Amino acid sequence: MLGWPTRAVMTATCATCGNPLPAGTPVCPHCGGFERVESTRAKAGGQVRTLDLGHRRLSAAEAVRRLGDEIDRASLSGTSTLRIVHGHGSTGRGGVIRNAIRAELARMRGQKRLASFIAGERLSGDTNEGRAFASRHPEARTWPDWNAGNEGVTVVVLP
Repeated sequence: MLGWPTRAVMTATCATCGNPLPAGTPVCPHCGGFERVESTRAKAGGQVRTLDLGHRRLSAAEAVRRLGDEIDRASLSGTSTLRIVHGHGSTGRGGVIRNAIRAELARMRGQKRLASFIAGERLSGDTNEGRAFASRHPEARTWPDWNAGNEGVTVVVLP
């Protein structure tokens, strides 16, 4: 998968039923679900999970509901960082799911449910926002999305 962070162990579970998924399996053999939640436990301590909301053809409301559920699960499990894959939109005018996810994250940040988040396209040493984020979270410079300009991803840091 996406090499988050180096020297780590990657596992995947089905977001629908919670059963472990064999590597490279696109569909859950237990329930037929298509959504994988991938976790990486870094040797340095924290856990990074990837939640893919961009490849299921979800409505914006369903994607926001799943985001809330995953943030609750991640907080309870000790996950430190969530990498949300929401896609960048196919209309050329910006993604409905991306915009809904980011609006919900802003609301959650106001409620102190998360420490911070940054849009993938801002996760760079070339932006003030990216440099400030990396000064608070130095591990960000080792992530594959660092300097990638990926509009289809948002990274969330939990309290």
